[in-house]
Amino acid sequence: KRTHVLQNTNSEYDAAKVEEVDAIVTSDEYLFNATEDEYEVFDLKIIHRKNRTGFEENKDLPIVINSVIGGRYVVEEYLGSAAFSKVVQARDLQTGVDVCLKIIKNEKDFFDQS
Repeated sequence: KRTHVLQNTNSEYDAAKVEEVDAIVTSDEYLFNATEDEYEVFDLKIIHRKNRTGFEENKDLPIVINSVIGGRYVVEEYLGSAAFSKVVQARDLQTGVDVCLKIIKNEKDFFDQS
């Protein structure tokens, strides 16, 4: 992959010099200049209703005990809420394991913050 690397210069008039190099740049190297063992990646599933725009009048998913979310998680207990989300204890129907679900209000800014 061909990429452009900016290098600082001493010239008052040249803000940066562009050097073209052949390199593969990963997002970690590009953003953080870090080694792989410094960061951990969480692959989080996002479950949302189809054909929703985020402009609905009510942006909260109603919490109903014993209801099923995403066809997989049975809500067992409401644990609490914050400015942009709610948290419930649920049981994974596929594995039988207790899990914690963070339910974010259906709004882009809240999703980005979470």
